[in-house]
Amino acid sequence: MDIYSSLKLCSLVLNQQEQTIKIFLANPLGFSEAGRFFLKEKFIPQIQNDKIRIINPWRNFDSDEKKIQEILKKDANEQDHELNEFNEFLGDRNESDLRSSDMVIAILDGVDVDSGTAAEIGLAYGLGKKIIGYRGDLRQTGENNQVQINLQVEYDIKKSGGKILNSIEQLSEYLKNEVEHI
Repeated sequence: MDIYSSLKLCSLVLNQQEQTIKIFLANPLGFSEAGRFFLKEKFIPQIQNDKIRIINPWRNFDSDEKKIQEILKKDANEQDHELNEFNEFLGDRNESDLRSSDMVIAILDGVDVDSGTAAEIGLAYGLGKKIIGYRGDLRQTGENNQVQINLQVEYDIKKSGGKILNSIEQLSEYLKNEVEHI
Protein backbone atom coordinates (compact mmCIF):
# COMPACT_ATOMS: atom_id res chain seq x y z
CA MET A 1 0.00 0.00 0.00
CA ASP A 2 1.48 3.38 -0.99
CA ILE A 3 1.61 6.43 1.29
CA TYR A 4 -1.43 8.11 -0.29
CA SER A 5 -3.58 4.97 0.06
CA SER A 6 -2.51 4.69 3.69
CA LEU A 7 -3.32 8.34 4.36
CA LYS A 8 -6.69 7.99 2.60
CA LEU A 9 -7.52 4.94 4.71
CA CYS A 10 -6.48 6.73 7.93
CA SER A 11 -8.54 9.78 6.96
CA LEU A 12 -11.59 7.65 6.19
CA VAL A 13 -11.27 5.74 9.48
CA LEU A 14 -10.93 8.98 11.46
CA ASN A 15 -13.83 10.55 9.60
CA GLN A 16 -15.96 7.48 10.18
CA GLN A 17 -15.18 7.65 13.90
CA GLU A 18 -16.31 11.28 13.78
CA GLN A 19 -19.11 10.16 11.43
CA THR A 20 -18.36 12.90 8.95
CA ILE A 21 -17.59 12.87 5.26
CA LYS A 22 -14.97 15.33 4.04
CA ILE A 23 -15.91 16.56 0.57
CA PHE A 24 -13.60 18.62 -1.63
CA LEU A 25 -15.60 21.17 -3.65
CA ALA A 26 -13.93 21.44 -7.08
CA ASN A 27 -15.21 24.65 -8.63
CA PRO A 28 -14.29 27.86 -10.46
CA LEU A 29 -16.78 30.06 -8.60
CA GLY A 30 -14.22 31.81 -6.42
CA PHE A 31 -12.98 33.85 -9.37
CA SER A 32 -15.99 36.17 -9.16
CA GLU A 33 -17.70 38.01 -6.34
CA ALA A 34 -21.08 36.62 -7.46
CA GLY A 35 -19.68 33.07 -7.49
CA ARG A 36 -18.18 33.42 -4.00
CA PHE A 37 -21.51 34.78 -2.74
CA PHE A 38 -23.40 31.83 -4.27
CA LEU A 39 -20.98 29.35 -2.66
CA LYS A 40 -21.07 30.98 0.76
CA GLU A 41 -24.75 31.91 0.99
CA LYS A 42 -26.57 29.22 -1.00
CA PHE A 43 -24.59 26.20 -2.15
CA ILE A 44 -22.46 25.25 0.87
CA PRO A 45 -25.16 25.94 3.53
CA GLN A 46 -27.58 23.65 1.70
CA ILE A 47 -25.23 20.67 1.64
CA GLN A 48 -22.96 21.04 4.68
CA ASN A 49 -24.16 19.75 8.02
CA ASP A 50 -22.80 18.00 11.11
CA LYS A 51 -22.06 14.88 9.04
CA ILE A 52 -20.72 16.58 5.90
CA ARG A 53 -17.68 18.85 5.98
CA ILE A 54 -17.09 20.83 2.79
CA ILE A 55 -13.51 21.68 1.89
CA ASN A 56 -13.84 24.79 -0.25
CA PRO A 57 -10.58 25.69 -2.02
CA TRP A 58 -11.75 29.33 -2.07
CA ARG A 59 -12.07 29.54 1.73
CA ASN A 60 -8.92 31.70 1.99
CA PHE A 61 -9.73 33.98 -0.95
CA ASP A 62 -9.37 37.26 0.97
CA SER A 63 -5.95 36.46 2.44
CA ASP A 64 -4.78 34.88 -0.84
CA GLU A 65 -5.88 37.94 -2.82
CA LYS A 66 -4.17 40.24 -0.30
CA LYS A 67 -0.94 38.25 -0.68
CA ILE A 68 -1.09 38.52 -4.47
CA GLN A 69 -1.69 42.28 -4.28
CA GLU A 70 1.34 42.65 -1.97
CA ILE A 71 3.48 40.69 -4.43
CA LEU A 72 2.31 42.84 -7.36
CA LYS A 73 3.65 45.96 -5.61
CA LYS A 74 7.22 44.62 -5.85
CA ASP A 75 9.64 44.95 -8.75
CA ALA A 76 9.30 42.58 -11.70
CA ASN A 77 12.05 40.13 -10.66
CA GLU A 78 10.67 39.78 -7.14
CA GLN A 79 7.14 39.46 -8.53
CA ASP A 80 8.08 36.58 -10.82
CA HIS A 81 9.87 34.69 -8.07
CA GLU A 82 7.22 35.26 -5.40
CA LEU A 83 4.29 34.59 -7.75
CA ASN A 84 5.89 31.29 -8.79
CA GLU A 85 6.31 30.34 -5.13
CA PHE A 86 2.75 31.39 -4.27
CA ASN A 87 1.33 29.51 -7.26
CA GLU A 88 3.18 26.40 -6.08
CA PHE A 89 1.77 26.92 -2.56
CA LEU A 90 -1.81 27.23 -3.89
CA GLY A 91 -1.45 24.13 -6.07
CA ASP A 92 0.02 22.13 -3.17
CA ARG A 93 -2.77 23.26 -0.84
CA ASN A 94 -5.49 22.27 -3.32
CA GLU A 95 -3.85 18.90 -3.98
CA SER A 96 -3.46 18.22 -0.25
CA ASP A 97 -7.09 19.19 0.41
CA LEU A 98 -8.29 16.95 -2.40
CA ARG A 99 -6.14 14.01 -1.28
CA SER A 100 -7.42 14.32 2.31
CA SER A 101 -11.06 14.32 1.22
CA ASP A 102 -13.33 11.28 1.12
CA MET A 103 -15.12 12.35 -2.05
CA VAL A 104 -15.43 15.27 -4.45
CA ILE A 105 -18.29 17.46 -5.58
CA ALA A 106 -17.51 19.21 -8.85
CA ILE A 107 -19.46 22.24 -10.02
CA LEU A 108 -19.79 21.81 -13.77
CA ASP A 109 -21.67 24.96 -14.83
CA GLY A 110 -20.59 27.05 -17.80
CA VAL A 111 -20.23 26.75 -21.53
CA ASP A 112 -17.53 24.16 -20.84
CA VAL A 113 -16.27 22.62 -17.61
CA ASP A 114 -13.61 24.90 -16.08
CA SER A 115 -10.09 23.62 -16.83
CA GLY A 116 -9.03 23.69 -13.16
CA THR A 117 -12.18 21.82 -12.13
CA ALA A 118 -11.54 19.26 -14.89
CA ALA A 119 -7.97 18.80 -13.63
CA GLU A 120 -9.25 18.25 -10.07
CA ILE A 121 -11.79 15.72 -11.38
CA GLY A 122 -8.98 13.85 -13.18
CA LEU A 123 -6.83 13.83 -10.04
CA ALA A 124 -9.75 12.65 -7.91
CA TYR A 125 -10.56 9.88 -10.39
CA GLY A 126 -6.91 8.81 -10.46
CA LEU A 127 -6.91 8.66 -6.65
CA GLY A 128 -10.02 6.48 -6.63
CA LYS A 129 -12.32 9.10 -5.09
CA LYS A 130 -16.02 9.16 -5.77
CA ILE A 131 -16.99 12.28 -7.74
CA ILE A 132 -20.42 13.85 -7.74
CA GLY A 133 -21.09 16.44 -10.42
CA TYR A 134 -23.46 19.35 -9.97
CA ARG A 135 -24.70 21.07 -13.12
CA GLY A 136 -27.44 23.62 -12.57
CA ASP A 137 -26.74 25.07 -16.02
CA LEU A 138 -29.45 24.22 -18.56
CA ARG A 139 -27.11 24.20 -21.56
CA GLN A 140 -25.91 20.87 -22.92
CA THR A 141 -22.23 21.06 -23.82
CA GLY A 142 -21.31 17.44 -24.48
CA GLU A 143 -20.09 15.98 -27.74
CA ASN A 144 -23.49 14.40 -28.43
CA ASN A 145 -26.97 14.16 -26.93
CA GLN A 146 -25.95 11.31 -24.60
CA VAL A 147 -23.52 13.41 -22.53
CA GLN A 148 -24.30 16.62 -20.63
CA ILE A 149 -20.71 17.86 -20.49
CA ASN A 150 -17.28 16.98 -21.87
CA LEU A 151 -17.29 13.23 -22.57
CA GLN A 152 -14.08 12.44 -20.66
CA VAL A 153 -15.09 14.48 -17.61
CA GLU A 154 -18.50 12.78 -17.50
CA TYR A 155 -16.81 9.38 -17.96
CA ASP A 156 -14.50 10.02 -14.97
CA ILE A 157 -17.45 11.05 -12.79
CA LYS A 158 -19.54 8.01 -13.68
CA LYS A 159 -16.63 5.54 -13.50
CA SER A 160 -15.81 6.85 -10.02
CA GLY A 161 -19.21 5.60 -8.88
CA GLY A 162 -20.67 9.08 -8.98
CA LYS A 163 -23.25 10.82 -11.08
CA ILE A 164 -24.26 14.27 -12.28
CA LEU A 165 -27.13 15.96 -10.48
CA ASN A 166 -28.96 19.01 -11.75
CA SER A 167 -30.21 20.77 -8.62
CA ILE A 168 -28.88 21.58 -5.18
CA GLU A 169 -31.90 19.81 -3.72
CA GLN A 170 -31.01 16.58 -5.61
CA LEU A 171 -27.42 16.92 -4.44
CA SER A 172 -28.43 17.47 -0.82
CA GLU A 173 -30.72 14.43 -0.87
CA TYR A 174 -28.03 12.29 -2.54
CA LEU A 175 -25.50 13.28 0.13
CA LYS A 176 -27.95 12.48 2.95
CA ASN A 177 -28.16 8.94 1.54
CA GLU A 178 -24.36 8.73 1.32
CA VAL A 179 -23.99 9.76 4.97
CA GLU A 180 -26.40 7.02 6.07
CA HIS A 181 -24.00 4.45 4.65
CA ILE A 182 -20.95 5.41 6.71
